[in-house]
Amino acid sequence: MFWIIAIIAGLPYALIQIFSVYCLIKDIKALIVCTEIVYAQVTSVNHETRRHEDSKTNKVEYIDYYDVTFKYEYNGKEYTTHKSYKEHTVYSKGDTISLKINPRNPKESWMREEFKTIVILILALPVYAFIDFLVYTMIDYM
Repeated sequence: MFWIIAIIAGLPYALIQIFSVYCLIKDIKALIVCTEIVYAQVTSVNHETRRHEDSKTNKVEYIDYYDVTFKYEYNGKEYTTHKSYKEHTVYSKGDTISLKINPRNPKESWMREEFKTIVILILALPVYAFIDFLVYTMIDYM
């Protein structure tokens, strides 16, 4: 019975680990294959404020979300990409920024600020490993 409970309790944690590794691999792949620098123009910045209510404390919080659309040209074709930001964005409509694209698939783009996600995911891996170690050590003692 203990093993069934342990597996059911550990399944969401394992899924989080798998999803984190998937995101890390996807972001590192984009970093590697996006080698061509292009200049993109911000064509729209859509702002939405969402209401979030904590079910335990009933505290209401309003969170700002920004969906930014970038347009760029590569080999005579126009492409667009969208990036979402929580709480703030540094972009305004009409801004010109540089981003990297995959020359084999120009729809795929990478921005310097996405490096932060890679660093966070890499730092999360040892934390996951440490928690795994603690859990398996506790299981051995039971």
